[in-house]
Amino acid sequence: MKKLHLENQTDHLERFKQIITGQASEQILLIQAPSGFGKSTLLTLFKRECQEKKFFVVPIPLKGADNGLPFLFDCVFQKLGQEHFPNFADKLEPIVGRGVNISKNWTFGRQQIEIALNVDDSTRKYHLMELQQAFFNDLSRISGRIVFLIDDFEFAPTEIQNWIESALLMATGRISHLSVVVAGQNIPDSNNVDWGDLSQCLKLKPAIEISHKYSSRFESIIAEKSENFIGRVYVFNAISQFINSRESGYFLLTGNPGMGKSAILAQWVKEHQCIAYFNVKKQTDKASQFIENIIEQLNLRYNIKADFNGNRNEFSSLLLSALKLASQKSEEKIVIVIDALDEVDPFSCQGANILFLSAPLPKNVFIIMSERRDTPFQLSGEELAHEILSLLDSKYEGDTNQDIRNYIKEKVNKRETLRKQIEIISTSIDEFIDVIAEKSEKNFLYLRHVLPDIEGGVYQNITKLDSIPKGLQKYYKAHWERMGMHDKSTPNRIIKLNVIYHLSESYRAISRELLSKYVEQPEIIVQDVIDEWIQFLHKLIIQEETCYKIYHQSFQDFLHEEETVKAIGSDLRKIKKRKADVLLEGIFDE
Repeated sequence: MKKLHLENQTDHLERFKQIITGQASEQILLIQAPSGFGKSTLLTLFKRECQEKKFFVVPIPLKGADNGLPFLFDCVFQKLGQEHFPNFADKLEPIVGRGVNISKNWTFGRQQIEIALNVDDSTRKYHLMELQQAFFNDLSRISGRIVFLIDDFEFAPTEIQNWIESALLMATGRISHLSVVVAGQNIPDSNNVDWGDLSQCLKLKPAIEISHKYSSRFESIIAEKSENFIGRVYVFNAISQFINSRESGYFLLTGNPGMGKSAILAQWVKEHQCIAYFNVKKQTDKASQFIENIIEQLNLRYNIKADFNGNRNEFSSLLLSALKLASQKSEEKIVIVIDALDEVDPFSCQGANILFLSAPLPKNVFIIMSERRDTPFQLSGEELAHEILSLLDSKYEGDTNQDIRNYIKEKVNKRETLRKQIEIISTSIDEFIDVIAEKSEKNFLYLRHVLPDIEGGVYQNITKLDSIPKGLQKYYKAHWERMGMHDKSTPNRIIKLNVIYHLSESYRAISRELLSKYVEQPEIIVQDVIDEWIQFLHKLIIQEETCYKIYHQSFQDFLHEEETVKAIGSDLRKIKKRKADVLLEGIFDE
């Protein structure tokens, strides 16, 4: 099956995933788009997502719904099965005056419903009300997530449009496992007093289908980094002001690990659909990969023909040439996001600026970058970094603190299980927010780990919130202790250490099968270790195989601290040698 990728609709797919899995407060997604903007392709992606998750999915194309409501009901029955609608059958039987045997397939359908509704107006309204109540009653009793994908709303008869707006969308609020997508050039009004607060309206930009290689490379990183993103308005305002007030230039975002630099840039990419490159530490030859990928993205987006010939001596001029061609073709400003300059191998740049970035940039070209605050870089040249924003700047302290508090508050409001655990360990929600915000030290990654731990009952036996570790590094150390990594009596301790350190030594996501070869243990044991440490891992599907890598560089840094390595009594050289041996075995086996 061909995999579809839309350059500027990845965020819409992510939002859909949140809605259908109950991670969002909304249950209704309204999608408005003119013809040719990729609406049908997006709905196809939605359908595949539901199928992959084994959800009940009901596509309803309204373009052919000339016979009204019977068509709509029949679409649902055919997809979900008549056996799920016994109350509807009971109501329909006396109306049509014939037996309805629910044990046989398709004993009622469009024809029977047409008979029931083909009467005078007052009787029709009465029959419809009875059938409607039975329909929603049956729908609420189905076990499992249900998703309606309604397309071409503008082509539907007025009766269907009115029924969707007044009955179906209103009933959605009473059926927690039901999600509804309504798409079309025209859509229901999201300001509806009965269900508007359960809806989100998306207006699509023109969709650009691009090759899998370049659209999906950073898709999972962007989706995960920007998940549950909140705040940072002051950063986005600064970037916007920089772009709008200059002809071209570099904007550099700095801060400590875990402060959200990558998340900020991922959110910017989602909202503005700009060209992006996310560096991952330990990948080799990063400069060439960067140049090749950026030139390909420029070629695809701006229909230029810049060449990448692999000549390292020309990297800087190749990039500059491609940017000039794109600048001449584009009527809008070109923005390129580059995350984590500190994770680039500086030796791959041969003494030039990092990633062969040059100055000055062509007119209307802007590069937005991030790096750790304490990492020196070769950014020489005429005003290469035109503006720097540090997340540690005291003038942003109030904004950051408020964003931290809002993040905690939103999690608390959405998670009932978290609120129940807070009742055990804290005197009030307000006290909890105050203490955890202070302990976070303005670090969102800390919250990403600590809040799920609290919700899972890790700290339910503590008597004071003070017992929760303060700061990301202390959290890592406390978790390390809690997992028994310093205790030699911990079952399978050496196996666990080997698995986690092999993950930390791998610059790419690796499969469970390969991990089991590294540590010379059965896959089932390796999977148990992965499950224990899953909160620190990024899970990826690569060529239909599940692979894992360390989620954040700060955890890798913790694992490689001299104190941690010495405490476990394990020789990293042996781990590296074992990894090399396995890889060599694979080469010779081939």
